[in-house]
Amino acid sequence: MDIKQLHAMGALVTRSLTRKEITVRHPALRPKSEWADATQPEFSDELVVDTMTCWVRKRSSADFLEMMQAPDRDKAHVAVLRCICHEDGREVFESLDQAKQLQEWLFIPLMVAVNEVNQFGLKNSQPRTSSGARSLSASADGQSLNGSRRSPKKNARRGSRIAPSAAP
Repeated sequence: MDIKQLHAMGALVTRSLTRKEITVRHPALRPKSEWADATQPEFSDELVVDTMTCWVRKRSSADFLEMMQAPDRDKAHVAVLRCICHEDGREVFESLDQAKQLQEWLFIPLMVAVNEVNQFGLKNSQPRTSSGARSLSASADGQSLNGSRRSPKKNARRGSRIAPSAAP
């Protein structure tokens, strides 16, 4: 094994970045002159929709180990810390504490972008037939054999009750 073989196998993570456009919905900031405390921003009830550009780096084995060693509640924050970068590749957040201070309206879209680039999400595991049609097997998501959605409430109203078994 040598480094050329590893490159050919795709075993080394490139340090290239993926540009992602994220949409965030956040409360509008009031003018600073209206804040009660100049260090504490105040928001209005108005929602603003912004599109932001972020740069996402694929995670390396070192990033993966750092994420796995973090407590469960911190794993997603470590992913954002390690994978969200400036265009030149420097990490945006200086510390885990900074990543943990993000408002949820920004953290969630950033986490989605990290997941998309790093393919953390689940793949569509629905089996396909050779024609591309859906399989006829019933699934746990409430799909009936003919493809219609099943509703437990509707089935219960049709009188489909289970008779109590006779006592031995």
